[in-house]
Amino acid sequence: MYLRKTLSIVVLALAIAIVLPVLRADEANQAIKVNFSQPVQIPGKILPTGTYWIQLAQTGAPDVVQIFSEQHELIATLFTISRERQDPTGPGAFVFAKPGDGKAQAIVAWFYPNRTEGHEFVYPETERQELARGTKLNVVAGD
Repeated sequence: MYLRKTLSIVVLALAIAIVLPVLRADEANQAIKVNFSQPVQIPGKILPTGTYWIQLAQTGAPDVVQIFSEQHELIATLFTISRERQDPTGPGAFVFAKPGDGKAQAIVAWFYPNRTEGHEFVYPETERQELARGTKLNVVAGD
């Protein structure tokens, strides 16, 4: 039991270190600058350690999220579904899943600061099943 609790604390601490939002940008497109201190998975690819911009696509569709490099080069355009949480937190929040076998943690959902409605990433069926079996981590990331 002690080992499991210790492991949970270590995993949570690691997850907090993974995502450190740096700056909130435009409220309209929910743009947020985020720094990942280790690789993370999104549908279809792995993002290496680094700084990224995550925002709603300029199409106006609330279910399309885009990820850009720090230099604003488009990396991915992803479909999402709406995801609710009980209470908004001041800073943004991410939900990660750890699929196991040494794979990078996957971003399951993203919540813009002070919002209860967020964006759950749509993974292919096989990945979704694997992530559903993995450990879930909710990481609140402050400015």
